Amino acid sequence: MGCCKSKVDGDAAGETIPFAGGLASTGGGVTAAASAAVGGVADAALAGVRAVPALPRQLLESVHDATHAFARATERTGELVAAATTKVASKADFMRTISQPAVQARLPKIGVLRCERAKFLPAQLSVGSNSYLYTTVQAEVRGLPYADVRAGKPLDAAQTEALQAAIDTLDALGVVAITGDCGAFVNHQVAARKMTSTPVVLSPLLQAPMLAAMYMEEEKVLVITNDMREYSQSDLEANLVGIGLTAADASRFVLLGLEGVVGFTTACEASNDWQSEMDVEATRAALIAAVEAKKAEEPLLRAILLESTILPYFADSLRHARKVPVFDAITLADYIATSRTDNPRFGAAFGRDDAVDRWKNLDQASMPAVGILRIDYDYPPAPGDIAHPNSYHYRTHQHVAKGLTFEAAQAGAPLTPAQKAEFDAAISRLEAIDGVVGITGDCGFLMNYQREARRQATLPCFISAVMQCHILSCAYAVDEEFLVLTANGASLRPSFDKMLGLAHVTDPVRQARFHVVGCEDVDGFDAVAKGEKVDVARVTPGIVALAKATVAANPRIRAVLLECTELPPYADSLRCELKMPVLDAITLVDFFHSAVTDHPVFGIDFNRVADDPAVEEAAAEACLSLQMVGPVAA
Repeated sequence: MGCCKSKVDGDAAGETIPFAGGLASTGGGVTAAASAAVGGVADAALAGVRAVPALPRQLLESVHDATHAFARATERTGELVAAATTKVASKADFMRTISQPAVQARLPKIGVLRCERAKFLPAQLSVGSNSYLYTTVQAEVRGLPYADVRAGKPLDAAQTEALQAAIDTLDALGVVAITGDCGAFVNHQVAARKMTSTPVVLSPLLQAPMLAAMYMEEEKVLVITNDMREYSQSDLEANLVGIGLTAADASRFVLLGLEGVVGFTTACEASNDWQSEMDVEATRAALIAAVEAKKAEEPLLRAILLESTILPYFADSLRHARKVPVFDAITLADYIATSRTDNPRFGAAFGRDDAVDRWKNLDQASMPAVGILRIDYDYPPAPGDIAHPNSYHYRTHQHVAKGLTFEAAQAGAPLTPAQKAEFDAAISRLEAIDGVVGITGDCGFLMNYQREARRQATLPCFISAVMQCHILSCAYAVDEEFLVLTANGASLRPSFDKMLGLAHVTDPVRQARFHVVGCEDVDGFDAVAKGEKVDVARVTPGIVALAKATVAANPRIRAVLLECTELPPYADSLRCELKMPVLDAITLVDFFHSAVTDHPVFGIDFNRVADDPAVEEAAAEACLSLQMVGPVAA
């Protein structure tokens, strides 16, 4: 365990990378002086990064020009634009910082497969994430144009060889996951995952099974694509069935095409002109209008999934307008990256000493909150536990379902009338709290009651870490396996296949890929069964040793799921020692929260912008000019 050191109460040790989060003035009158200050940052950023030979001059000049455009917008529209675009003002400094070779060498990398000669910029290549810093690298699949990928044409021998070569290139660069530059890459998900042991998540559509489990059977999810003339509702449903949904669940995903909006037709997206043809404000207005019209047709729409990888630039606008979760290529990339990344809020520190702490100055009162449904089981949680407030960078609220004990949750028997009344009442109390946008649970065994929770709740429910099993099943080849750590193996094994079925892993062959291992015999972990405080430092070596021994005995294991909500404090140590993804209750809750929160790197900060069309238009123009700069060289 020499690679790890401890964090205290969720605070990362070590210095932080300088991050100019407050370059734009938010108090007093904003004059030309504020504009000059922002412009000065651009000049300083350009001068600083010119010394880094890995960065192409065109990129540096684009950042410089875009930041000056922001400065001009600030001077024109004053304080409101400054407040609305604080995160945009800091983007030049952000890119300057992460472009330093010493920093880049220590950032995790996300790989992006690119169609041949693709001209559009997928959102993943705009560096940054909701929770962690990572950089992106790309590899072109020669001989595989966008039109073929969109049409779902089977790969010929040359294209198959090119896909393998591109994946090998990304693997050689040490990527922690591989994504695709367009949602249509879902057509090659099965082929790609056979070519590598790295997790492969080629399309935002791979989030669909988790969304299907979060909502009631009659509730629907709006899927937005760039052009329905090339991708139909039946195509969407076929793709969703292909990744494991039933036909009935696939039909709950309703497709909306943007072929009527300039800049979003398939031909335009695959051309050099897609960006220049787009009027940002007109596009944003047309997109929101199209979604509102679809909502009128489908009143049970509860969430949005952006299939197109250029739509995340408008995700914040949709979150602001519709007040629903918006999932996209970025929420997926962030989610996969967090499974391999040191969590700076708690656990053992094994990554960058200079990790950016993005949480110190956040106004949690203005952020969406998550409700935690607690079983009738009282214990002192450690940082990282789902019930500890320092496990999150946002607010959480808790209510207990009295009578639903730990033993009852483990048994998974139908709720008694008294338990059902308390269960429903706890959910209702959570939903009544201002700002709560979704509900999770404090015990993995609550997966047995996921359907009951979503039947009672009007908010989405993601009540157990087990809901993440489907994305593991999709991201790896069918002969690759997973370790499931739990508090007590004998209690979980009898019901785990049923729980997998609730998470849309229904095929017995796929279910057999999950190895359930209990931690009940780990030194010190018996405190969980006793409801006592767990000594994390004492327990950590035993948890790591158990996991390493299981992986050694089962060398096809590629990832770990921590079913128990008291296990996330050990996730960082497991990531460090096993060098594989570790998913837990916190990665699940963070995943959902990223879909309801303004993105900190691109898009408009609607938590601070005034309802002034002129301000929003200027902010949107400044945002897009920075969004479209392009990827940073690794």
